[in-house]
Amino acid sequence: MDEPRRARRRRIREKLIKKVLLVFKKNNTYDFLNEYQVHEQAKKHVDNFKKCSCYMCGNPRKNFLGSSEDRMTIQEQRDWLNFIEQIDDVLTSHPTNKRPGKIHG
Repeated sequence: MDEPRRARRRRIREKLIKKVLLVFKKNNTYDFLNEYQVHEQAKKHVDNFKKCSCYMCGNPRKNFLGSSEDRMTIQEQRDWLNFIEQIDDVLTSHPTNKRPGKIHG
């Protein structure tokens, strides 16, 4: 019979806590805390593996550093280039070589 959903979530969470504790032990993190405090820190890290909310640990696309092109994913860059090429094709294929839709006088 299948495992109940809540029990499965608890089992997976305990597995992740053990994984975080192994990382703490490997990196000698929180050596100055007692075992209970280290376990509490591990439970916090399971929910969110990053240690802090500074700009260096966060998502670089969220931090508004650099130009908008630097923050685009590869898929967004590919779509943007495709869009630019389509616009160029439309502009160069127009008989008057002017932007379609504009009134030129």
